[in-house]
Amino acid sequence: MSPLASKLHDGLGDRSSRLDSHRQVERRAWVRHECRLGTFFLTNSGAEVCYSGTIRHISRGGINLVSSRTFEPKTPLLLLLKTVVEARVVHASASSDGKWALGCAFIKELAEEELDCLLGDRPPAFGLRIGAEERGSKNSTS
Repeated sequence: MSPLASKLHDGLGDRSSRLDSHRQVERRAWVRHECRLGTFFLTNSGAEVCYSGTIRHISRGGINLVSSRTFEPKTPLLLLLKTVVEARVVHASASSDGKWALGCAFIKELAEEELDCLLGDRPPAFGLRIGAEERGSKNSTS
């Protein structure tokens, strides 16, 4: 170790080892997936105002939602994903482009199948999916 590095290390004391051990510990319960999903949402306050946003990260436990508006922690939200999902704001931080990054926790965690469906890994297990061939054949018979 160089003399300068040694001085820096000595100056940090045991703080350096705490930082190293903190970096190695992953505290998240679920794997976080990067995505870019547009969504609409409302607060669960009774006001009939619909907001739009973009989901940047999603896991079975929650999302990171970019919005033009901030919300206080604990604000309940109704998110339109493939179905309506209830969540609450955990934290909000301003970004350099004037938007807000909202960390939100789902009230009921998503099943693995629901998450896969949102990420495009599987077809939805609910609702109807009509392919182009089926649409064409239905139109030709009516």
